[in-house]
Amino acid sequence: ASSGGQSGSATVTVTPLVTVTAVTVAPATLSLTGVGVTGQLTATVTTSAGVASAPTVTWTSSNPSIATVAGTGTTATVTS
Repeated sequence: ASSGGQSGSATVTVTPLVTVTAVTVAPATLSLTGVGVTGQLTATVTTSAGVASAPTVTWTSSNPSIATVAGTGTTATVTS
């Protein structure tokens, strides 16, 4: 950039985006019996650069009237 006969510059580093290639949820099956019982799910995210160290994961329940899942992967039964 320049102004009034003076100029300045900056170094710009562009970090390439990585593509998510797989998401693996463990355990693959989580059996919970009773109301208010909790269990933990974890996600491993693999990208084009390898396994992500701190991925952003969004958890949802396909039927929240039966079980809910928090942003941390903690799953809780609502009804049995």
